[in-house]
Amino acid sequence: MKELQITTGCLLLMVAAIGKTSAIYSMSETCEYTPDGFIADPNSCQSYGYCKNNQLVGTGKCPDGYLYNNKLGICDSPANVKCISDSKNACLHATDNSFVADPTNCNGYCYCSNKTATCTTCPEFQLFDSKQIKCVYALEKPECTADSICRLVPNAVYVGNPNKCGKYISCFNGIGTENTCAGGYFNKQLGGCQTTNPCLASSPNPDIGLGVIENLSDDNFVCQVNGGNPTEEKPVFISDGQTCMGYYKCTSRNGPGIWGKCPKGLHFNNGKCVTPFTFPCSYDRCGNLNREFVGAIDTKCKNFLICKNETSQGMAYNYPKYIGLKCTDKNYPFFNEVSGTCEKTSPKSDTYKLCV
Repeated sequence: MKELQITTGCLLLMVAAIGKTSAIYSMSETCEYTPDGFIADPNSCQSYGYCKNNQLVGTGKCPDGYLYNNKLGICDSPANVKCISDSKNACLHATDNSFVADPTNCNGYCYCSNKTATCTTCPEFQLFDSKQIKCVYALEKPECTADSICRLVPNAVYVGNPNKCGKYISCFNGIGTENTCAGGYFNKQLGGCQTTNPCLASSPNPDIGLGVIENLSDDNFVCQVNGGNPTEEKPVFISDGQTCMGYYKCTSRNGPGIWGKCPKGLHFNNGKCVTPFTFPCSYDRCGNLNREFVGAIDTKCKNFLICKNETSQGMAYNYPKYIGLKCTDKNYPFFNEVSGTCEKTSPKSDTYKLCV
């Protein structure tokens, strides 16, 4: 009786490890864990979708003669794309007399001969391991792109872990590697790490950027290090080094820096509050601005960011700079933050200094 219980337990674990084995993540399901951006269509090598706010908001198709390159996120020459949307095409890029994984089923594999696939499935409770080229038990955790959340997203993209909220998965070639934010939590909507836990309903404003609602802490050392010789009569104002609108006010070299921020609509630069487009702030440029779009720096005014709650969508705490979206009409390639539109000519001028 004990042997039966142990065996049954093992089988249940195997079933749990296998989960779904075919047509795993649709585009809509992938968007639930992916920051704003383009993803592949699992049913067509020529098509793609666009995720926004963790929802599939649109689909598109590459021009005739081009396929969607999932690794780069672009329409590309077929010679540069290895796309397999179904088991019938599993052998298109394989050598003769070889075995390959079924791209839609972790339990399946195909034998390739003259670019033709003959497919079957592994024994019960086993999956096909494309590295070992054999069927193995699910508990051995073989690599399988069919059931990976990374299957449809470009390389070097971080997505939320569907099974562990607050953690993330690094995607490369359709395979994901689990990771944890150092001292923080992963926000699947913004695509980066933050200090507050977005998985808790009680977490205060998890998708709001630094300094937008809650003040940053005062700094006990910033005045001593960067403040010069401030006094009550002649205070010194120093960038907080984390936001575009925040600063520390120093009234004594040995005193704390008191955090504050510019009035709405302004950013902080060189000791004063200024019009945002007069300097290229390298932090979240949506902060303190009531705008739907802002220009992205280091893109020669050809990219822009989407703002929500004064926070760039796709840019989160401790996350590398987000380059944003491009204007889609090649005749209007430049983004003008003042008008909030794409235009024919660059807005660069002596006062408009975002075009770096």
